Amino acid sequence: MADHKHVDIKDNSVARVLKEVSDQLTCPICYQLYKSPKYLTCYHSCCKECLDKLQKDSNVVCPECREVTALCEGGVKELPNNFFIARLVDELTLKCRVNHEEKCDQCVRGATVEVFCSDCTLLLCCYCHEHHKHDRQCHNHNTIYLTEISPSIVLQPKVASMLCPEHDNELNYYCESCKELVCLYCTTKKHSSHEHEVVKKVAEKHRRDLESVVAPLDTMVDNLLLTRQQAGDVIKGIELQCEYTSKGIDQCYNELYQKLQHQKDVLMKELGSALLQRKKMALARVEQIDCVHAQLVSIKELNNTLTSSCDQEVLLVEQEVVAHVKEITKQYTEVVAMPSESVTIKFAASDNIPFPQFGQMFISSNINPLNSEITGLPNCTLVGKQVELHVIARDHDDHCFCMGADDITVQIKSGEGISDLKLENDDNGAYTGSFLPQSSGQVTVSVTVKGQHIRGSPHVVTVGRNYLAIDGASSVVNDGMEHPWGIAFSKDGTWAVTDCTISCVYIFGSDDRLVRKFSGSDKAQLCNPCGIAFDGSNHLYVADCSCYGVKKFDILGNFLFFFSIETAEIENPLGVMTHDNKVYVTCSGSVMVFDTNGLLCCKIGCGVLSRSPYDVAISNDNQLLVSDSGFHCIFTFTLHGKYVSKFGTQGAGDRELNSPHGLTVDADGFILVTDYNHRVSVFDHEGNWMHHFGSKGFDSGHFKFPHGIAVSPNGNRVFVSDYSNKRVQIFEITK
Repeated sequence: MADHKHVDIKDNSVARVLKEVSDQLTCPICYQLYKSPKYLTCYHSCCKECLDKLQKDSNVVCPECREVTALCEGGVKELPNNFFIARLVDELTLKCRVNHEEKCDQCVRGATVEVFCSDCTLLLCCYCHEHHKHDRQCHNHNTIYLTEISPSIVLQPKVASMLCPEHDNELNYYCESCKELVCLYCTTKKHSSHEHEVVKKVAEKHRRDLESVVAPLDTMVDNLLLTRQQAGDVIKGIELQCEYTSKGIDQCYNELYQKLQHQKDVLMKELGSALLQRKKMALARVEQIDCVHAQLVSIKELNNTLTSSCDQEVLLVEQEVVAHVKEITKQYTEVVAMPSESVTIKFAASDNIPFPQFGQMFISSNINPLNSEITGLPNCTLVGKQVELHVIARDHDDHCFCMGADDITVQIKSGEGISDLKLENDDNGAYTGSFLPQSSGQVTVSVTVKGQHIRGSPHVVTVGRNYLAIDGASSVVNDGMEHPWGIAFSKDGTWAVTDCTISCVYIFGSDDRLVRKFSGSDKAQLCNPCGIAFDGSNHLYVADCSCYGVKKFDILGNFLFFFSIETAEIENPLGVMTHDNKVYVTCSGSVMVFDTNGLLCCKIGCGVLSRSPYDVAISNDNQLLVSDSGFHCIFTFTLHGKYVSKFGTQGAGDRELNSPHGLTVDADGFILVTDYNHRVSVFDHEGNWMHHFGSKGFDSGHFKFPHGIAVSPNGNRVFVSDYSNKRVQIFEITK
């Protein structure tokens, strides 16, 4: 890099040149032209000598954006050089020399300079120019006559090639594996097995990559300026409110001047403290915004300068720029996402005059959505069941906000549309509201403050069907049943019931009329049929407790196959279910899983289940549910057999079970369980109790030891086998 002479800027043409590039060529520390400019990590530049003076404890603080740059062992000299600015300074120096009409650099004749060579950066007279043109090494150099030079013409010196520190060769290649510049000799030795390309080819791609990374900065700068303006408006609002409040205090004070002088001083001091504190917080936010803005502008300016930089320079800084853009983008997101604080400051005068205190100061920030939250909302509920929600509102200082819910908007979005919900103020920073779901499906509850969601919003509530409206069975089916047990549906609406006393299977059509019944014959004779299930081909699987096996029939009652589980020393098969070409059978102490040909695949629940698991079902999130009458609960497993959880305890309360038997899952994912409390209990998919219907008795809607339960394919009807009442009850469920 050339030594730079003193630049006289009194000449108009030189002054214009300097004015065009002054922002880039003046060091922010010494306010002189850059000498050996160095990049900081924020991509601002300073003279090396200036940075040496600023260095403190291996750190340098940027004089423009205050970002701290950590130095390595080599200190300031190890910071990257700003070649672009250095070339601009060289260019400016050359223009100054041309402007001052200096003498020829090649001869001692003292002839007037007429030509400038940009390749060797020499000013030549006409004689030396002729010799220069015919010199073997210089004949192809680029020269320009001084009469053609104007302040707008760039006199850019030739860029010196960067050299390999090991081999002193030009760095004309880029190793893709190591992400570094290498010379030709390096590609044959240390980097011989790596991928490498010519610098010019790789640089074009990296220029494009760099451009795509930096492109969003324009929008970020605009948004940051807008955010800064909003922060400035907050400061003005604080000052204006303080001004109005001060007038109110003065007016009240004048009425009680003699008696309340002391109180007035106290309040004014409190107001001044509030102004100082709040303004200080707002100014800190402005300073943070300015810092991020300065860094963004710095990167943009760097990118602009790199468009005319050499390939090596682009490759040297590209990775650092990308990393810095990611970091500053993170800071930008945090700054913009943080809502501007709007402070409420007012004075409330006392109506009782004279009074020991003539008023009280109220200082509160507006509600901060990032500090506020929803509580109390369930994940699931039922149609017709009141849902309550609680909103805890806090200000920017994380204090409870008790000054009303005017800024809080609550919207309930369901199948019926969108409605607003009004909150009641509990006077302690908590606000409550409630709504009544009218149909099944999903309800989205959104709570926002000036358009921004608070914590926990939006919240989705799954609404199940209206089990609360059940008052009795819509119809009852008997057809000579003695003790109906299992019940199952096919996809076309056909349903089947086992009777363990008559030892037969009843088949009903979708109109609930009896189509046929069968008991099997010979080896296929049913002895004590319990659980029953359809597969996708309308085949029936019947768990026969007394025969220690499962029998397979077609829809006409023709026997197809029998597979026994006696060889596995498992007894008492009660429940059966098909899923994904697998047959699940509840037996004493486990659930046996078979393929459709009777081959045992695995056992689930060994050591977890009691000796009396009754029924099995698949939840909407593809987990295995098992009703266990011995432990009076429902167990949950993965389909691979891993234990997940259980719900229910023994008893007759709302959330309790007594020897649960039948088990099914409705269209909305809610779990229905029959038990010896003579009722049907409804749980959500997480095992939370929702409701129960039915009680012990003989009338419609009452049960006596209900066993099997199933939901029709359309989800609108629930079928319960009422064991001791010798019937199947059918319940209509509205959406």
